[in-house]
Amino acid sequence: MTINYSRAIDLEEAYWRAHYPTRPYVCYGAKLDDYLPAYRYGMDASIQFPGRAFSDLDGVLSRNWYRARGRSSLKWEKAKLAAIESWTRMNEIIAAAAAAEAQAQAQAQAEAER
Repeated sequence: MTINYSRAIDLEEAYWRAHYPTRPYVCYGAKLDDYLPAYRYGMDASIQFPGRAFSDLDGVLSRNWYRARGRSSLKWEKAKLAAIESWTRMNEIIAAAAAAEAQAQAQAQAEAER
């Protein structure tokens, strides 16, 4: 599968920068600098562990969060909510890219057979 993960991550970071204040787990006045590392962590984990359920990796992700969080003040239980959302969105992006690629390949093959 051909997906530009760097570009997808950049677009997702832009999405979360604009939308994080609207999320139900974000307290009024919370800083983006606390949440963005959690969103990035979820995206990275989605790419690193394709096809795995977030719940299957919760222990590993929890243990590694304190190293990965940078300057975020969030404890895992709060960061986890953001990471799950970004994990889910990135999985949807990857699935859509795979479906588009499969469709393009099928179309190219059909045209080649004409």
